Amino acid sequence: MDPFGHRLSTRARFFHGLATGLDAGLPVDQAVLTCAPEDRPWQRLGRSLAEEIRAGRSLSDGLGRHDRGHHLLPKQEVVMIEAGERSGRLPPTLKHLADYLEQAAQARRKLTSKLAYPLLLIHAAIGLPTLPIVVRSGFVDYLQTVGFLLAVLYGVGFALWIAAHRSAPELRLRIPWLGRALRAQATADFAFVLSSLIGAGTALPEALRASAASLRPPFKAAAQAIALHIHRGGELHQGVREHGALFGSILAEQIKIGERSGRLEEMLASASKLAREELRRATLSMTVALSTLAFTIAVGIIAWVVLGFWSGHARSLDITRLEAPPAHPVDSTHRFG
Repeated sequence: MDPFGHRLSTRARFFHGLATGLDAGLPVDQAVLTCAPEDRPWQRLGRSLAEEIRAGRSLSDGLGRHDRGHHLLPKQEVVMIEAGERSGRLPPTLKHLADYLEQAAQARRKLTSKLAYPLLLIHAAIGLPTLPIVVRSGFVDYLQTVGFLLAVLYGVGFALWIAAHRSAPELRLRIPWLGRALRAQATADFAFVLSSLIGAGTALPEALRASAASLRPPFKAAAQAIALHIHRGGELHQGVREHGALFGSILAEQIKIGERSGRLEEMLASASKLAREELRRATLSMTVALSTLAFTIAVGIIAWVVLGFWSGHARSLDITRLEAPPAHPVDSTHRFG
């Protein structure tokens, strides 16, 4: 999990630095050592990569071998680097990848900032309305009440996260907002990787197989079906329309335009941008829903506190009446006799 986009930005800086170093004439092993981020896992990876490259292996081969234990780079990025090496266009490929990652990091930071408001509202709704408990019962009771409510909140949130994380991929796609965001993210990644591979000179069937290998189920199966359609002689937009319903109709339309105009790489990049915009709208809808939920929770907690206060006040009045001594009638004879 990378809520603030730090890992995305780190990879973007690494790839941009590599591209700059290679353009400046540095050997690949020196560029890797020079541009590796200062974090310890990256430094270890940089030293291992430099040794592999000096032993005669390629950058992509070294990344594939040594990143398995670090999990610093997704598979699609290694696939793109390999395509850039084969085509002799490694620096432009690295720059293209760095730009994409930086845009993704900015989008993630914006999402995090938007999620901060509903989360702050929920915590304020728990902490502020319960302050009268300090006056009525003391600070210890206040902490116990707030701690209980926070424990319930975190418990429910954690249970929902576990349920979504461990559920079948097909089930996650049915969850409102989450499924929409997952489809948009997969479409953006698929179109971007495919566009980059074609731009690097990779043949379409091979580019499709490599793009499919970088996806997760069920999108991976859909991309593999599209690759099989191409292998049998079909057109790409027809394969996407028939087997890639998960990616949406916009991708098929953009690909059709690209095939007819001879600008497939450009239209795939356009489809990736449109999918990222759809992802932005999906996350915005999710934050609005969370804000509404947070406001509802706040109103419920305030109502609970107010009802608890007045019910307690009413009980105290009843106890006062029961404990008060009965009033004795005044004897007028004794007063005026």
